[in-house]
Amino acid sequence: MRAVLFHGTGKLEVVDRPSRPPGADEVRLRVERAGICGSDIATWKGDWPSPNVPSVKGHEVCGSVLEVGAAVQGLQSGQLVAVRPIRGCGDCRHCQRGNYSRCSQFMMYGQQEPGGWAEEMIVRHDHARPLAASVTADQGLFAEPVAVVAHAYNLAGSLKGASVAILGAGVLGLIAIQVAFARGATRVFATGRQDKKLELARRFGAITADARTDDVVKVGLEHDGAYDVVVDCIGSSEALNDAIKLSEAGGWIVLVAGPHEPELHFNYVEHRLREVAVIASRIYGEDFDDCLELLAGGKLDLAPLLTHQYAINDAVEAMAFAASNRADAIKVSLQPNDSL
Repeated sequence: MRAVLFHGTGKLEVVDRPSRPPGADEVRLRVERAGICGSDIATWKGDWPSPNVPSVKGHEVCGSVLEVGAAVQGLQSGQLVAVRPIRGCGDCRHCQRGNYSRCSQFMMYGQQEPGGWAEEMIVRHDHARPLAASVTADQGLFAEPVAVVAHAYNLAGSLKGASVAILGAGVLGLIAIQVAFARGATRVFATGRQDKKLELARRFGAITADARTDDVVKVGLEHDGAYDVVVDCIGSSEALNDAIKLSEAGGWIVLVAGPHEPELHFNYVEHRLREVAVIASRIYGEDFDDCLELLAGGKLDLAPLLTHQYAINDAVEAMAFAASNRADAIKVSLQPNDSL
């Protein structure tokens, strides 16, 4: 099979690797779609470390079942599944509560274990999560980022009747707009820096501010006041301070962006006056499965987010494009050579 090996900063190679049969509790998948995540780009550029080199990246994966191990039940050949890429030790108190990302032995397909930038992938059976028959492979590609957003909102509680502000209309921000409305939010505000993404944010129902030219706090507050939940998809001190100013008293700020800065600084006076809760969200745990319901519900318009698709053989070109064209590329996917 063809696979993409990451050899370190700026180095990808498409190679032939042998397929192997699944173990008793494993499933062998044909990878239908595998996304290039912002974290993959950061690792490729050398901004984030990689736990294993060389390695097969790819944690945003949708595949169809090719073969199941002897002890696996409930999965059938040809079935379309999303890969839940994370797991913990299974024994600690965090794992017992389904909070795998808090486990000290946290692991992830595409990091510690081979991921989905390949024609085939082997996963433990409980990481292959069946998708509804109505969900396509293109939609299934978004299962992992939808799960990231769903978990972030779970930390803040119910969105029914809530107002939501989203800082950073990238792929997570654009999904967050739609999930907010799907979960009952009545008003959504979003900021961004690219025309294409701001246009999509408005199409999905958000009021928007252009961070290149607007005072985003002023624009946000002009539309019926402060927000019950603010989702930070930027991860800077400036964004955190904007989030505090946009927050309703007693509201929630959820930090979703990965750590691009080791320290964030904020106005404690403003924060304390509002009694605002600030919480970090790290991917998901057992609540990954929330994405399955959201995808099956038909309320998410994901087609405009899948902007570019490349065959596995063209993975080097795909990564270079995704890293250098952030304004045009929202989600770039890799897929088998015979599917384009």
